Amino acid sequence: MNTVAVRSKILFVCLGNICRSPAAHAVVQHRITARGLVGVIEVESAGTGDWHVGELPHRQSRAEGARRGYVVDHVVRQVAADDFSRFDLIVAMDHANRKNLRSLASRQGSGATAQIVLLRSFDPLGGPDVALDDPYGKSDAEFAAMYDIVERCADPLLDSLL
Repeated sequence: MNTVAVRSKILFVCLGNICRSPAAHAVVQHRITARGLVGVIEVESAGTGDWHVGELPHRQSRAEGARRGYVVDHVVRQVAADDFSRFDLIVAMDHANRKNLRSLASRQGSGATAQIVLLRSFDPLGGPDVALDDPYGKSDAEFAAMYDIVERCADPLLDSLL
């Protein structure tokens, strides 16, 4: 049997794991499949908070994702201590997420090997310190704008790993 070893594991993180991180998870998973990288790059998503653990992502995030052809159906989970050693790259959606992740990682000591970056550091129109705004509680247009940004980031992110 011919198998390909997983080369990279990515964890997308936002506050509640119901809007932005599941969108990034779905978009990048779709691109991984389209580019023939299944088994080479793995993705998951999580939230820094525990409010929605066990639920599906937000209705508007699922609807906009489906409109674009993505499956946004993972079960919400919270970031776990071992995520900092299980993943190579942890992609935060905003500055508060990144700060929380860095604090959690520092508690893991030398076991925390994952690099923590902002998603928009892969955005040709963003930069290394640009946040992806949370569309929670906003209009469908805000969710569409969020997906536009996530889609712009997906291929540059994957390219950076290959």
